[in-house]
Amino acid sequence: MSPTETGLLILAGVLALAIAAYVAQMVENQRQARRLRLMALKESIRRAAYLLDSLPVQFQTAEIRQVLGATLNHFWDELLKLERKAEYLQQKEALQQQLAQSPEPVPYSADSLTLMPDKDSARRARAILRELAQFIKQQHEKGQLSVQTASLTLRQVKSGYHRVSCDLSIMDARDIESGRGPQVAVHQYRSCLSKLRALRGQPHIERQQQNLQAHLAQVEQLLDQTAKDGD
Repeated sequence: MSPTETGLLILAGVLALAIAAYVAQMVENQRQARRLRLMALKESIRRAAYLLDSLPVQFQTAEIRQVLGATLNHFWDELLKLERKAEYLQQKEALQQQLAQSPEPVPYSADSLTLMPDKDSARRARAILRELAQFIKQQHEKGQLSVQTASLTLRQVKSGYHRVSCDLSIMDARDIESGRGPQVAVHQYRSCLSKLRALRGQPHIERQQQNLQAHLAQVEQLLDQTAKDGD
C-alpha cells in the first residue's frame, strides 16, 4: 500500500469517527431535548391542575374552566406524543370526567358580610387568583389563547381578586369595630360598599351588598345615637 493510499485510509477512518461522534452527539442532544420537554410538560400540567383544583368554586366561571381544561388537554396531548403511558391516559381520562362535572355551588350565609369565610381562605384565594392571572398571560404570550379569550378571563380574574380584597377589608373593618369602635370603622365600611357596588356578575354579590349596607346603616345609627346622647 502506497503512502498516499495509507494517508487516505487514515483520513477515511478519522472522518468516519468524526461522523460517528457527530451522530452520537445529535442523538444525545435529541434525547436531552426530549427529556427537558417532558419535564416542562409535566410541570405545566402540575401547575394548571393545581389552579383548577385550588381555585375556589365561587370564581370558577365557565370561561375560566374552559381555558384551564383546554390548556390541560393540550399539555396531555403533547406529553402523550412523546411518551405514551397507560398512567397518562388514565390521568387524562380523569381530567375529562372532572371537566364534565360542574362544581357544586357554595351556599352564601344569609347574614354574612363576606364571600370568603375567614382571612386565611381569602388570602389563599387571592394568591391563587394572582397566579391564575400570570398563567393566562403566559399562555396568551405563547399563542395558546386568543386576545379575546385572554382579555375576558383576565377581567373575570381581576374582578374576583377585587372581590376577595373587599372581603379582607371588610374583615379588617370588623376587627377595627370590635377593637377601636364603630366610629373608626365606619369609613372603611363605606369604602368597601362602594367597591362592591362597582363589581358585576359575581356570585351572591347583591346579597353581600345588601348585608353590608344593612350593617353600615346599623353602625351609622349607633353613631348618630351616640352623638345625640353626647349632646
